[in-house]
This record gives sequence, C-alpha cells and structure tokens, in this order.
Amino acid sequence: MAKRKELTNSVKNLINEQWKAGKSYRKISETFCIPFSTIPTFIQRNKKSGTVENRIRSGAPRKISPRSLRKMK
Repeated sequence: MAKRKELTNSVKNLINEQWKAGKSYRKISETFCIPFSTIPTFIQRNKKSGTVENRIRSGAPRKISPRSLRKMK
C-alpha cells in the first residue's frame, strides 16, 4: 500500500473554491487527479472546522526540557 500524502494548503483552497463554484465531487477529483473519496471527506472536514489547515497531531511528550536542549547546543 502506498504512503499517504497530505494535500497542500494551496490545493485545498483550490478544491474549496471549485466546490463553492458548484462543481461536482467527481469533476473536482478528475481536475486535481485526487481520489474521489478524498474530496467529500475534505469538504466535510472543511465545513466543520472552517479552515483548510491540518489539525494538530498528538505525539509523545518531550523527554528533555527546552532549557536542557539549549544547554546541549
């Protein structure tokens, strides 16, 4: 299975503009060569959050404090 790629913010803005202009999901997916299932998922997330920015990902807390990191440099 191929590794997933994030859409750039510029492409997301273009998709959003196309959708607001009344283009269908199918036409948008063909225009940008993006899988059809990506378009409705993106539009739903965009409606919910109101932005094209990616959500913050969770991650493990840092093992070292910023102060200790500065000392190491």
